Amino acid sequence: MKSSEKFAFACFLFQASPISPSITLYKEDQGEVEEQNEVVEGTSVSLVCSARSPCPFNPPIFTWNFLPEERRQMQKHNNKFSSSQLNFKATHLHHGLTFTCTTTYQLQNQNKSAQSSRTLHVLYGPRNTSVSVSPSASVLLGSSVSLSCSSDANPAVLDYIWYRENGEQIGTGNQLTISKIVSTQSGVYYCRAQNPHGDQKSSVFLDVQYAPQVSPSSSCNSAHSLIMCSCEAHGNPSPQLVWHLSGQTVLPSESASIREEAVTDTGLKSFITMHESFIDTPTLQCIGINKLGVDTHLFNPNKSECRYTTLAYLVLSLSVVLLLCIGIISLLIYKLKQLFGKIKVLKSGNIYTSLQPSAPNTYEILPTHREMRLQENIV
Repeated sequence: MKSSEKFAFACFLFQASPISPSITLYKEDQGEVEEQNEVVEGTSVSLVCSARSPCPFNPPIFTWNFLPEERRQMQKHNNKFSSSQLNFKATHLHHGLTFTCTTTYQLQNQNKSAQSSRTLHVLYGPRNTSVSVSPSASVLLGSSVSLSCSSDANPAVLDYIWYRENGEQIGTGNQLTISKIVSTQSGVYYCRAQNPHGDQKSSVFLDVQYAPQVSPSSSCNSAHSLIMCSCEAHGNPSPQLVWHLSGQTVLPSESASIREEAVTDTGLKSFITMHESFIDTPTLQCIGINKLGVDTHLFNPNKSECRYTTLAYLVLSLSVVLLLCIGIISLLIYKLKQLFGKIKVLKSGNIYTSLQPSAPNTYEILPTHREMRLQENIV
């Protein structure tokens, strides 16, 4: 048998029972990856599938079970080996993905194939982080609520950190439980998931709902035959405010004007102004209403509340007058002390100074007893 015939026969035998190809993983600028097939997300990698090719006139055909969207594919052939190379950037979508390379040798009557596989392990930071709330993000005042945080990461998330809008850290772990929630705990809650390759946060809004609460600062004043009352209430949902006089709803009219203004997201303040002649009963009521309940505040606009305001102004005025009187008296005492001090100094000398001025800016000088005796002796 000639050498050419032997070579052709050997090619036929090899292709009839082909050997499985080999797949090698390479990192960009780092060479072959030998341990655990691990790469960090964003790394450029190459998968090279190599197979023996003893018949250069009939090289194997390479096929991959998966072709990344952004990739470059190259094939090389020589007298001994052929290869196919996939170049792409690893992402979290490639984690756990098995790449299979199949080599097919074409014979005259049939095709023979062999294949090999390699699973890729991609390391990446937290993704798809989310927060769930049980039983609901709308929470009734005084009840309990649980927040759970989940995230996809490789390796798994090491730390879950909970914090409020102001940056205050309020807990760790993938679950946060709030017992007997209060109205001030309404707001945004953040969960941050982190591992050695990054972090990601997610948030949820807790809406603490409660029945209206009318503020005790609600009050009435009177001036110029008018009675002015204000009523403030807080609740979630934000309450409506209704005025009742003698059990009847008061509507805006010539005798009564009503206006409202918002106080934060959960509060409302209402102002009513009425003529004194319009009120024939001491019963004025402010009612706060939302879907969770009702709260009321009773006013006595004819008597005590309005007199209380007048009395307060009277007490304040008298206090100011009293302070002025005390100040004037203190000043007079100070001036008298100064004057008596000057008189005492003058008495220690040979003259008295008259307290009555004899001329502008001058004082009458009177002789002392000693000088009078000396004048009598001379005479």
